[in-house]
Amino acid sequence: MMAFAAISMTAIVAVAAFAIDVGSWYKVSRQAEAAADAGATAAATDLPGSPATAVTDAQTYVNKNISGATTTTVTPYGGDSSKIQVTVHATAPSYFAKIFGINSVSVTESAIAKRVSELCAPVLSSSLDAIVVSDETLEPV
Repeated sequence: MMAFAAISMTAIVAVAAFAIDVGSWYKVSRQAEAAADAGATAAATDLPGSPATAVTDAQTYVNKNISGATTTTVTPYGGDSSKIQVTVHATAPSYFAKIFGINSVSVTESAIAKRVSELCAPVLSSSLDAIVVSDETLEPV
């Protein structure tokens, strides 16, 4: 009976440790996604007139939202000079997975935004049908 209790406790601790690591990885993923969204949205306001400023703004807003990440920008995106793609690469630390040799996990998130007249609509990697801003519906990119 004591052996069963010891094995059960070990399994419970292992599952709890796994949940803590996965939660940590998810948190960094969400931070990277928010940073990519912010960078793409800020950069789209400079397009199509000033792509160099758009790249600078994207990096600035990504750095304001997540530290230690690498930013990659692509503009024009898909042949459209009013679109920009911002990709954020970050490293999520492991706490208990180090026991199994997993010290960290790489996280990559992207966002695409398009300048639509004086407004811009971020389009995430998830599906987005439309965004309502100031009672005007913007088309998906």
